[in-house]
Amino acid sequence: DLARDETQFDALFLYRHLTTPAQTADRLLPFWDYAGATNKADWRFSLLGLESMALYRHDSNDAYMMDHLFPFYGYRSGHDGETRFSALGLPPFGPLTAWSLYEHDRSSTEVSDRFFPLYRYRKDTTQQASAFDMLGMGSASLIHHEATPTSVANRVFPLYRFAHDEETGQTTINLLGVEPVSLFRSQSSPTQSTHHAFPLYSYRADDTSGTTSFSALWMFWRTT
Repeated sequence: DLARDETQFDALFLYRHLTTPAQTADRLLPFWDYAGATNKADWRFSLLGLESMALYRHDSNDAYMMDHLFPFYGYRSGHDGETRFSALGLPPFGPLTAWSLYEHDRSSTEVSDRFFPLYRYRKDTTQQASAFDMLGMGSASLIHHEATPTSVANRVFPLYRFAHDEETGQTTINLLGVEPVSLFRSQSSPTQSTHHAFPLYSYRADDTSGTTSFSALWMFWRTT
């Protein structure tokens, strides 16, 4: 039964129109679906499908605005300033990573940008830390750069790796290999330094104990 000032019309279970003092809804399956509140900026519209599974969907309310045209792009903007954009794949749903080739996220504490599998960039605006990967992701990428206010690390796999930590004063360089196994490795800190070029030589100096050791082609010398 309909209340006063309400109108409803249905046809063949495919078309429905509803009007009430609070909302208006109009639907013709599977072509379009519209619903909107009368007194608020709260409405949604979809074409060629249902709800989030439609080819095109726009949703706007007091918490967020969302728009997508599958599989070309997806956009979501929260009233807290958070924005998400994806292209060539599934649109972003909630906090989950979008299953798309390109994705850009921005919030009050973090910015990230990704074009799989070419590159990925992340920055923590609170900690002022950033990371960049090319041709892969994280530890599985060929090129990696990571920086914080007190440290920096760079890697081009498997050619070289460089890392420096200002808090400990330690610097590490690796060439032709993967940490900790590489043909050349150099590590220095305020109290000691070591480096080797396998199988040619290795060198170690410890300022705390005042000792130095050196070996070349498996021959060993030690001085104090």
